[in-house]
Amino acid sequence: MSSIAVLINVCNHREQALECLAGCYRQFDTLAAQDESLSFSIYVHDDAGTDGLSEAVRERFPQVHLMHSDSVQYWCTGLRMLWEEAAREDFDFYIWLDYNLRLDEGCFARLLETSAFLRHKALLGGSVRDVSGSLRYGGRTRKGVLIEPDATIPVPCRFLDGHLVLVPRACFQTLGFIDTRFLRVMGDYDYSNKAFKAGVPRLVAPGTLAQTARSFSVPVWKDPQYSLVERIYSFFYRK
Repeated sequence: MSSIAVLINVCNHREQALECLAGCYRQFDTLAAQDESLSFSIYVHDDAGTDGLSEAVRERFPQVHLMHSDSVQYWCTGLRMLWEEAAREDFDFYIWLDYNLRLDEGCFARLLETSAFLRHKALLGGSVRDVSGSLRYGGRTRKGVLIEPDATIPVPCRFLDGHLVLVPRACFQTLGFIDTRFLRVMGDYDYSNKAFKAGVPRLVAPGTLAQTARSFSVPVWKDPQYSLVERIYSFFYRK
């Protein structure tokens, strides 16, 4: 029996999150039909949402493990909260998942198959394209350049974007949770760097595994048009 926990942090994106959950359960149904030894659980953190996500999840997906915060925790803190809760059950795998992703057919299967090929000893990322087909998330070089995934074999990388990442138990036992110093962003890159220092491999699964509907613009913390104080404040405290 192999157990997998999917961790999803959401703040006021009800419809995208519900669509993502439906996609996850479609993946689960397919995998369960192929391998009855697999079990899945989903953990969702409604991060101070005001759009009725918690109520909708309870009604449509009552099996989801739901957490709710009254004040915004941001991605890093929210994910860590979910992870700490899920870790009580000692899962074999943990999947970080962006609520905004539309999973390709066989996404989870490819992650698990690739992880088995790597003997479940590596952090494994999934590459994500945007609506135009351009690569948006996945593995990156030491300089932060996105790595084009190979069609058939996993490709080593230095950093992993946190939008779609498989963490096997052996990696978790070595690396633990995302560092508490990170609230909103950069926790995924710090985790990748911690893996690098610990000798834990980081690879990108073959092909692209999902599509994001997210719109792209330069965030305030990266935008030189804003003052340094505004950029630092945005980095740590803004959504």
